Amino acid sequence: MRDWLARNYGHLVVILVNLIVISATILWLRRPPAGGIEILVPSPAPPPPPTLVPTPALIAVYVSGAVAESDVYVLPEGSRVKQAVDAAGGFAADAARERVNLAAPLADGSQIHVPRIGEMAPPVADVPPALSRAQPAVPAGRVNINTATLAELEALPGIGAILAQRIIDDRTDRGPFRSPDDIKRVRGIGDALYEQIQELITVR
Repeated sequence: MRDWLARNYGHLVVILVNLIVISATILWLRRPPAGGIEILVPSPAPPPPPTLVPTPALIAVYVSGAVAESDVYVLPEGSRVKQAVDAAGGFAADAARERVNLAAPLADGSQIHVPRIGEMAPPVADVPPALSRAQPAVPAGRVNINTATLAELEALPGIGAILAQRIIDDRTDRGPFRSPDDIKRVRGIGDALYEQIQELITVR
């Protein structure tokens, strides 16, 4: 036996080395696959919600008298007489500017009348009673709105040339007023303005 081992020692070493190599190769081929490297990309932060800007409330006011364009204008709530006059194109050349309180606050449905130089009626800006207690000048006797002239109607507080003409046109087209409060059917004359003139007008 020893003689045989001695004669075949070299062959046995070669066989053993081959077995080790083959075993190592088999084990390497059967190794579990290495897990892939996952790269995590951070998700972008969601944008902040948009800031909601509340829509300002609006009011409608009628601007008449000595302005560039008498009409009804829509303004933001909290506006002053100055904003209303500016919306109407500013003062006319014959406006009695010093008689207009440009800082007075406005209310929805109010009228701002800008008097002309020499006009009898004082400036009127319809505002809530708590803010304004200006008393209009009372003409001698009540004005008959069914027969009054343009000048007589203009003398009423808050009634400028345009409103006075509308009153005359209304009674001409639709017939005489049956009661003083019928004057509210004229465009531009609302409850606030009527309260200022109801003690100064009559119908006959």
